[in-house]
Amino acid sequence: MEKEINQLETLLNEINQIIQHRILLKNWSIEDINEAIGVKEEYIKAKERVIARKNDSSFFDIDIPKLKKVLNEMLSKLSDINNNQFRDKIGSKLRGPNNDFLKILEHGLLDCKSNIFQKFGKSTYTGCLTNDGYFKLNVNGNNTKLFSSFATAASFISEKPVLKGWEVWFAFDKNKKEQNLEYFRNAACNQ
Repeated sequence: MEKEINQLETLLNEINQIIQHRILLKNWSIEDINEAIGVKEEYIKAKERVIARKNDSSFFDIDIPKLKKVLNEMLSKLSDINNNQFRDKIGSKLRGPNNDFLKILEHGLLDCKSNIFQKFGKSTYTGCLTNDGYFKLNVNGNNTKLFSSFATAASFISEKPVLKGWEVWFAFDKNKKEQNLEYFRNAACNQ
């Protein structure tokens, strides 16, 4: 792959050089062209080619936008690869049941129907605890994903590490007051 990356870098440098020449050419006047090439008979054809290129707007109207589109699509694909690898890595860390989840359920602080949520950006993510000690996150409508920690579930959503998962997920207590999950964990440990 290193060879191909080096070839791409060389090609992109060549494309950049062409673009810089075309920008320079676009800004030249006919007098600049006459001065650079001269008016001798042997240079007339070269001057005609330069003028034709200068007047060819397809380079800036078609070629450059197409190049931008191709590069942006490739950058997007590369970004998706990184994001998907991170999500796959985070989503694969299902360990055994979480004892704190089980204690919260055992003490009746939350049940399996209690809505647990997190606001991230403009979206709200929801899930619930399962009887067997996992957090079931709703993903893309009807799909769900199991997690053995709130931090891992939050990392999955944000696509970056989250260390204090108990503090970023919320639920309503018996008094209908919004509390972070740390509140429920502390209450379960103190009973």
